[in-house]
Amino acid sequence: MVYEQKINDLLQYANKHLHYDKETGVITRKTTVSQYQAGQRTGYVHRDGYRHIGVMGKQYKEHRLIWLLVYGAWPKGDIDHINHDKADNRLCNLRDVSTSGNMQNQIRAHKKNVSGLIGVTKHFKSPKKPWRARIRINKQEIYLGTFASKEEAF
Repeated sequence: MVYEQKINDLLQYANKHLHYDKETGVITRKTTVSQYQAGQRTGYVHRDGYRHIGVMGKQYKEHRLIWLLVYGAWPKGDIDHINHDKADNRLCNLRDVSTSGNMQNQIRAHKKNVSGLIGVTKHFKSPKKPWRARIRINKQEIYLGTFASKEEAF
């Protein structure tokens, strides 16, 4: 009950003070608040690469606030940027997906992955076939086999 009230308060505040342009993906202020003038773009680019906006004493990712402004509800999962551009917050580029669904939209492997390929890891137990391929669907890992080269595994 408290959670729903906080979301409702956030929505009311956002509707009163923020304007979202669906074509450009930009949020501007309707009212002057602190250092932001009415009509000025609000927020900043955080070190995580996403724009963040301070609302009611708390920082929110811009794309999550956009979802709230447009649909009147907090997103159920992750907000995925379909084209992988964190700065592109046009509504046509955003979708509410599960964490698993968001991970399936990756374009590069994790930085600690020595193969550099999604789903391909080094398999040290097999010297003849040192590359292992796996995928994860709905929290279930599916083993695809071991391979002589990482290109074969991919």
